[in-house]
Order: sequence, then structure tokens, then C-alpha cells
Amino acid sequence: QSLSMLDQVMAPSSLQPAAVMEAVQIAMLELPFRSRSSEEHLLLTMKVWANACHEFPIWAVQKAANWWSRGARSGDDLGHFLADVRLAVGQGVLARKMALGDVATTVAGCSHLRSIE
Repeated sequence: QSLSMLDQVMAPSSLQPAAVMEAVQIAMLELPFRSRSSEEHLLLTMKVWANACHEFPIWAVQKAANWWSRGARSGDDLGHFLADVRLAVGQGVLARKMALGDVATTVAGCSHLRSIE
């Protein structure tokens, strides 16, 4: 049951593309290059940023976007934003999810052994 709950919380934001795009728009609001970019270039940049965030949970992308909208950012590029998304996820949370997934896979793989007994 806890693995199922963790899967729900840690679901990739790719399952909510509109929410990812909105968070990226929020994060990019005050960036200096916005005023110098064409609408087409800006839209393409937002799509690249949103695509880069797809593996992370939506709440982490939104939290990083909120930090950025308040000026709490260490730079103005995608690498800095992704670093903040990772920070929002928290130390070891992604590793824990992978470890629990490995355990679930191992347990599922061994379930046939119980039927033999």
C-alpha cells in the first residue's frame, strides 16, 4: 500500500502536461531573455523546459516555479531550474522510490516460488 501511495505522489509530471507548462510559464515570467525573444522562440523554449521536467513529480516542478517567481533562483537557465526541481523533490526521495520499485519487482518475481511450496 505504501508503494502505491508513493507511486501516486511521485508520478511523473508528464501525466499532467498542462500543469507542467503552466509551472514553466510561471518560472520564466521574470527572466531577462523573455523581453528579447519572439513569441515563437519563447514558446519553443517553454516546451523544451517542460519536456525536461517530465520525469519529476508535478508538485516539485510547481514548487521550483514558485521559488523562481519570487526571485529565489540561482541563475536564469534550464540547468538552474532543474537543480531547483531536484532540490524540491528532496534528498534521496527519487532513490527511495527506485529502491522500493526494485523491491516490488523482486517480490513479484518471487511470487511464483510461493505457489510451488
